[in-house]
Amino acid sequence: MITPPAPAVPTAPYAGLTLADFLVKVLRAYPGAESAAKALCQDPEINRAFHYYTITEHFTSCFIMQRGLTYFVTRTSSIRGTAAYELYSYELWNNNPAGNTDENPKVAYRLFSDKWHDWVTVPHNA
Repeated sequence: MITPPAPAVPTAPYAGLTLADFLVKVLRAYPGAESAAKALCQDPEINRAFHYYTITEHFTSCFIMQRGLTYFVTRTSSIRGTAAYELYSYELWNNNPAGNTDENPKVAYRLFSDKWHDWVTVPHNA
């Protein structure tokens, strides 16, 4: 059986984290959901760590939400209908601004493995 290569281990400051810790670190660093999603897909260091943690923890995609804007980040392929291994893309999934901030956390993420997991709000004041 042919197996894909092992993902490259992340370097500092993203080494030794879990996917949850990594996402909190990245989502705190970027001011908007779109810029965070773009960094996960296109920044070489962040993408390397994101790929490593998604592969080792068996997640395939995630949603990043901020004030009603929801971005979908997933593996992608240049060959239609096939799964990719190291390529990621993001797109605006939903634009639904809520009336107040209690209904809409500042930044939250939701992961997918075999099912969609619960939304996790990123604390910015911790």
